[in-house]
Amino acid sequence: QLRRLIEAAPCARSRVAIALGAYTAMRVEDIRLLRAPAPDLTEGWLAAFIHKSKIFDFKVISGGLEDEMRSYLRWLYAHGPVRADDYLIPGYPPSNRSAAYLDDVDPSRPMSKHALYARYGEARDRAGLPYMKQERWHTLRRSSARLFFELASNRGYDMALRMTQAFLNHASQATT
Repeated sequence: QLRRLIEAAPCARSRVAIALGAYTAMRVEDIRLLRAPAPDLTEGWLAAFIHKSKIFDFKVISGGLEDEMRSYLRWLYAHGPVRADDYLIPGYPPSNRSAAYLDDVDPSRPMSKHALYARYGEARDRAGLPYMKQERWHTLRRSSARLFFELASNRGYDMALRMTQAFLNHASQATT
């Protein structure tokens, strides 16, 4: 279902944002504030500031995320030069916030939470996935964490829980 959700995204920016959420379980705030030089596809990691924990972390770029990132970066660079202080997922220019302007970018502004929530909802509807009451971006984070836990569980419950705790940048296992 995560793959269907990614593929149903209405534009390149929302597609890469949903892919980042699915593959890294990052919070929407951390994804929207990533800077353009954050991904290092050669080394296979993404430098991210985790705002809730107030720490820098390096997220692994898996094969599926790497493909999404390469495709997205081609799209981003086709829209003009990208500076080190630009946002990886740029917002809309102030005068062009309607759906008709999905490809307009303002790299000096991050995409808003509201816009990402709306694009996530559009992708969910287009993918034919059910809507659960109060579902938002955090559902993507929980789904990703659950998949990660299940894959790690072959190392035992305690180890899987600790690995998932680190994956989510949780300070306590109780939170995980």
